[in-house]
Amino acid sequence: MPEQIIHRTEIPGIDLVPDSRHAMKYNNAEPWAAARDLQIGLRDVVEAVRDRYDMVLIDCPPNLHLCSWAALVASDFLIVPLQPEDYGAQGIIDVQESVALVTELANPGLSLLGYLITMFNARKSIHKMYEETLRAQYGDDVFATRVPHAAEFSEAIAFRKPVAQYNPKGVAAKAIQALADEIQVRLDARRSHLGEAA
Repeated sequence: MPEQIIHRTEIPGIDLVPDSRHAMKYNNAEPWAAARDLQIGLRDVVEAVRDRYDMVLIDCPPNLHLCSWAALVASDFLIVPLQPEDYGAQGIIDVQESVALVTELANPGLSLLGYLITMFNARKSIHKMYEETLRAQYGDDVFATRVPHAAEFSEAIAFRKPVAQYNPKGVAAKAIQALADEIQVRLDARRSHLGEAA
């Protein structure tokens, strides 16, 4: 039941469903073959609480097993974080294939909100090169905002605070605010487009 897993935080308007190591035994590598209730369980929870929240964000593990599959089944939109280095950029093909499979089998309404460049270091020429390549290949599907590689993220986690509270004037907090603003703009544009299409 949602009430058993949703935890209130000290931050007004923000609740969390914490991860659990016990979920790992369900995170099988062929999610489409899992029992249907495992595939749609997260969707059922999201649907039950959708009216209580402006937005539900689901942070997925760095693999495309059942936990990520269930998140895609439960979602309206997808943000794909990409580290601007070879292994990060190579993973995009697997993500695209998984999204195509999810939309074909379980959630035809899922759509891409954008590719997000993370752990970006402007001093590294390789990061600039991959950013240029991603923007050339995917155009406006790549968020204008880049999330920097900043110590403030790790420090905020250590102090159990959102980065915006830990160091509100820092580069990390400013990047997250810019990202939140851009996400809202993209969501508004998609919803407006869907409304016009209807």
